[in-house]
Amino acid sequence: MKRCICWILFLLVGRGFVSARDVLILLDGTRRAGDIAEFDGNFIRLRVALPDAAGGANALVSIPRSDVEAIEFRENPIRSGLLRDSGVERLLDVELEWMRLRQWLAVPRSPAASVGCKFGELLLRNGSRDDMTKALGLFSEIESTAWSEADRMRAKQWRLRTMVASGNALEAVGEAKKIAEEFDDPLILIEANHIMAQATAQEMGDFLKENPRWSEDTREIDEVGTRVVDQFHILRRRALGLFLYPALFYGSDNEKAARGLWGAVGIHRLGGDDAKALEVARDIVAFYPATTEAHKAVDYLTSLTPEMLNRDAAKEAREEMLDAHSSESHVP
Repeated sequence: MKRCICWILFLLVGRGFVSARDVLILLDGTRRAGDIAEFDGNFIRLRVALPDAAGGANALVSIPRSDVEAIEFRENPIRSGLLRDSGVERLLDVELEWMRLRQWLAVPRSPAASVGCKFGELLLRNGSRDDMTKALGLFSEIESTAWSEADRMRAKQWRLRTMVASGNALEAVGEAKKIAEEFDDPLILIEANHIMAQATAQEMGDFLKENPRWSEDTREIDEVGTRVVDQFHILRRRALGLFLYPALFYGSDNEKAARGLWGAVGIHRLGGDDAKALEVARDIVAFYPATTEAHKAVDYLTSLTPEMLNRDAAKEAREEMLDAHSSESHVP
């Protein structure tokens, strides 16, 4: 039923009717309120009520786009719900909202970039190669066109994550390093480090597939004498250092800290160290119980045997957290 409603709304918009009340802010400071009926790239058609007209008559006013400084789009509960709660099952609904708002991407105060990034995020979570290709194009468009610098940076970060997921981690890491070097904003640093952490985790996974007996392999793999077994520990420590960065330095940011800790759980499990993985999972549940990662941690802990749960590797896990950052900068 909800999906049908969204289709009806989309069709109505395509015919030039919008039920929401919008406010156009002109360059001279004038504010014009009404319902946006159409935009052809040059003129915005605004349906406005005629003062003192009987029966609520209205008129269609054409306003040059070049005269408009910003648009205050009326708050839309449906759109707010899509941005807040949507999973991949709402992919079509979010796509339709993006199609409706895409033309306003460059207009100040437009919510188009937020909807577009949400659509791209769902495409990435859906996981098919076609979806990832579509997401890359989408994030690139937002990055180059969105009116807000924050939205452009958000799109850039999602584009880099998509590159990592698509197997193009090397280029993504290069861009993430530049971001980390150029910005002092903690949130940007956290996101750049997370992108590099994901790429390192992927590299570690590929390494283990190629070297399943890494712990016994002392072959040298480069001109400085790095052995296969050494390379495993290099990748592992680098990934842990990057994933644990927000928990160690910005632990009050619950979502980012829990996300990084859950990444560390994955690294421990990838290396076959469930003892340390379970201790980090316990920390997530203890310190960040309201996060999505806490639910994942609970599911993981309940999958372990009683013998494993009785082990106490907390001290080793915490020591390793500190050791990872004593040897690895947050920007390797």
